[in-house]
Amino acid sequence: MSFRFDAELDAAEYRELEEALKPVLRLGVRDVFKLVARSYEEIESLNTYYLRLFGLPRERGRIQPREAATGFMSSCVNWLNVVRLFLDHEETWLKRTFGETSTNFVDFKSACSRAFDSSIAYRFLYKLRNYTTHCGLPISSVNLDAPTEEERAAGLHQRISFRLNRDDLLRDFSWGAKVRADLAAMEPAFELLPLIRQAMPHLDNILQITVATDVRECLQALPVVRRYLDRMTVETAQPCLLRLTPNDLGGYQISPMLLPMDAIAKLETVDPAGDLLAPFRRTGGLVRPGPPTMSPEGRYRMKRGSLVLSAHLHEGGPSPAFFNTVNQLIDEDGDIEPVLTGTINLGMTLLHLASMATNTTPQSILASFGEGDEDRARHQP
Repeated sequence: MSFRFDAELDAAEYRELEEALKPVLRLGVRDVFKLVARSYEEIESLNTYYLRLFGLPRERGRIQPREAATGFMSSCVNWLNVVRLFLDHEETWLKRTFGETSTNFVDFKSACSRAFDSSIAYRFLYKLRNYTTHCGLPISSVNLDAPTEEERAAGLHQRISFRLNRDDLLRDFSWGAKVRADLAAMEPAFELLPLIRQAMPHLDNILQITVATDVRECLQALPVVRRYLDRMTVETAQPCLLRLTPNDLGGYQISPMLLPMDAIAKLETVDPAGDLLAPFRRTGGLVRPGPPTMSPEGRYRMKRGSLVLSAHLHEGGPSPAFFNTVNQLIDEDGDIEPVLTGTINLGMTLLHLASMATNTTPQSILASFGEGDEDRARHQP
């Protein structure tokens, strides 16, 4: 690795710039909420997987419905836990950084209170996390029912659903008066996923409150950051702040910090009197509503992979017709890369779904296919 030194800072200047960069760096790091969004998408993907697994006649019986319920509920419990992790982390950080009487902290707590007061789904799920921690998995029944018209049009012959028992939940657990009344008014058996879907926009709103806090802090620090960036004599693709500390060998220990130029560029377009989050929004939400949008090239490769697997299923395995199909795809592309990349990416997606469905890991599934191979190879002469 090589560096080009463009501007030298003394110790006081370094500390000033480092302090000014703190809110900008935090703006791009939403790891805990990313876990919430990722966990939610896993639940949706797993639900779709089970709908097809149990809805297509030839796929019935591949996994016991109760096992499917355990896998589905494990994903839901993970979502409940990371939601609480996100809320607790944000509260602790705001309290320690700004104080309990600060506008930043009060705005966050007000957003949480609004979500709790306005959404039956949000407050029930907030309490359900405590229930799962102390009482266990709440899934009480697995049902195979007639599909909806939309599902029937998609080729499904039955619909699997995982339901909670209202009376079991009400028994022997302190929900609080408000949530207990909500729960008592629910159907005797109800699904969990619709409630999670209803709660996610409220979590999005809480996230936006915390991000707006970061943006305000960034706007105050931005003039300091820009002053130092303007000292650069030549623009570079990735400016880096380096701290050189003398070591015992007569040299220096180098501590690099990449400057978040993308966030800085967006901050410089923010209208302080308007929507602070406008440059940071994605379609449909700030961080979520779903998985990252796939590029046209990525979609094309996934389609190629889907055609390969479809041909394999249609032909019942590798056959001359199957290889003809694959060779035709390669000839059309003039390169093997789209077919190879698409098949690998689609295989990894299906492997990930299978791991969630069986409540295991992708690594353990792969290991089960290769079980004993290493031992056999090790004993070969």
